[in-house]
Amino acid sequence: MKVCCKKADIASGLAMVGRATSNRALPILSTIKITTEQNRILLEATNLELGVQCRVDATVEQPGCCALPARLLTDFIAVLPHETITIEVSETHAGTITSELSEAEIIGMDPNEFPRWPQADENELSLHLAAQTIKEMVTDVAFSASTDDDRPAFTGICIQVGRNGEGKITCAAADAYRLAVRSEVLEGDVPEPVELVVPAKTLKEIATLLPTQGMVSLTVTAGKKQILFQTDGVSLTSRLMDAAYPNFWQMVPDNYSTRSVVETRLFAPVIKAAALFAQDASHTLTLKLRPATGKITVSASAEGIGANTSTLTATYSDPVEDFTMLFNVRYIADALAAMSSVPEIALELHNANRPGILRPVGKKDVLYLVMPMQVKRETKSRPATTTATS
Repeated sequence: MKVCCKKADIASGLAMVGRATSNRALPILSTIKITTEQNRILLEATNLELGVQCRVDATVEQPGCCALPARLLTDFIAVLPHETITIEVSETHAGTITSELSEAEIIGMDPNEFPRWPQADENELSLHLAAQTIKEMVTDVAFSASTDDDRPAFTGICIQVGRNGEGKITCAAADAYRLAVRSEVLEGDVPEPVELVVPAKTLKEIATLLPTQGMVSLTVTAGKKQILFQTDGVSLTSRLMDAAYPNFWQMVPDNYSTRSVVETRLFAPVIKAAALFAQDASHTLTLKLRPATGKITVSASAEGIGANTSTLTATYSDPVEDFTMLFNVRYIADALAAMSSVPEIALELHNANRPGILRPVGKKDVLYLVMPMQVKRETKSRPATTTATS
């Protein structure tokens, strides 16, 4: 095999696929596979959890395939000063990397040992989504995924397509204390219902690697073992988890007793200020809702540190009597960070035994659920009469 390419092109491609290499399993997984195509080369890497393919323009002088150590190849090409790089690999898998001023020999491995790239089965699932939509959906929910391997399903992100005959795709992530959900309307015919669970760590990496523009073809392999994301020039794949994801919709209350709307630009810094003082073991944040005065008081304290109290204006709908709820400030702060671009946020609250809901105002298909740590009712509220909406 012998190819010539621009340093900037191959350096960028190597940096991308190199994120999927591994030194902890099979030796072949520490390499990058290079395969010649017409007027370009295909770079490929996998750690068996994540797979990345990237195509780079090149002049192919002799077709072929090789597998060269990822770290050494990437680092050596990165320090070369000249634009044109030549890669030539012998039948013994030894690679010679040449520029105008420098040459190096890198010992490779047999590319036939490299895992085969999974093949899509479009009969299982075939969708087309904007790349930016996928990136945003994953980013908006991934922080809620659990890191507790004792509950493996919650370490993944659940992807639902066509639930209840709706033409939507939904991403959801949860642990024992919170839930994040975002849905998007699909164009075209309503697909058959499909539910997939993708490791959150891998899906976050895929979202990072996807471009900001263009469309993505989303498919799965036969038997739903892996999910594939195909864009122009870049292909990504992740294994799918066998664990069944709990019915998270059952966690979402279908009504509330009061709904308050606050400005994000005011609420977010108030929560950040409270987090500085919520240094007890539970990171306790106290929200005091005051519908009669149109206020919300946010406070936190810790022994030996101090206390903080902030009050901001809120707009209430169907208000109840004053009451107080306690949450973990970190969970509220994470939800607010995901909604930082929206002007207003709605808080939908019910009673001591039900979770609180945060929604960006004007976006019906996004919600963040947080379980209360404890609720102190100052007076008894009337029964819920309002159906939750945004």
